[in-house]
Amino acid sequence: MLLVIELSLDEFLEDKEKFEGKFLTLNNPSLKDAANFLARYRAYYTTIIYANCEASYRGRSRAELDRADRLIIVKPDGTVLVHEGKKREPINWQPPGSRISYRLREDVLVLRSVRDRPREELEIYLYAIYFILMAKLGVTGIEVEITEKKLVEYAMKHPEIIEEGFRPIRTEVQTPFGFIDLLGEDRERNLVIIEFKRITAQVEAVYQLMRYVDFMKSNTGRTIRGILAAPKATDSALIMLKRYGLEFRKIPIRKIFHKD
Repeated sequence: MLLVIELSLDEFLEDKEKFEGKFLTLNNPSLKDAANFLARYRAYYTTIIYANCEASYRGRSRAELDRADRLIIVKPDGTVLVHEGKKREPINWQPPGSRISYRLREDVLVLRSVRDRPREELEIYLYAIYFILMAKLGVTGIEVEITEKKLVEYAMKHPEIIEEGFRPIRTEVQTPFGFIDLLGEDRERNLVIIEFKRITAQVEAVYQLMRYVDFMKSNTGRTIRGILAAPKATDSALIMLKRYGLEFRKIPIRKIFHKD
């Protein structure tokens, strides 16, 4: 049963059990009503906001989005996607695990997303909200259970998944650009830096790996290999890996973690 809310927020909250289900919406809410609604239900629903907004990103680079009508998707796992009217990929995004908050500042509602490692902040300034949809979306068990930390733990116990002769040394190695997931040595005693992704690896992951490799080269004087380990990678990511002498290692997540 799909449920659509076409009443005031106060009316909805008074009898919320009647309306809670797979699908909730608010049409043309005030910023105050929107803030209350989002704060109350964002942990349980994937949120889609159609709004007039601008955005500011600070992290591995800097980016500003001028004011325009956009589609914003916020998922309970912390994922944030900002879409415009062209192209498949979002024009800005934050990965799972980011901390989400909403704050009302006079005539603007601020959606803030913070990621700690590496430090990244995305602030979206909502000036007018036309529509909010909250939907309970299904997830596969593999998405819920498997994290990048578990991939690292598996590689520590089964280093052959990277390659024969690989020897793990340390996890969570701190650099000025974030934490290296796994540091090890190959059979030739070269240092190996591995960046793990639990889903399709994007170009951003290649940039992150490049930073780690360059940092370790300049600070150790040793031969460094960089490996991006993920179930798959985009064509652009694979092209960039080859261009910069980095490697890709396919991790068969479903095979490794499948439970009968």
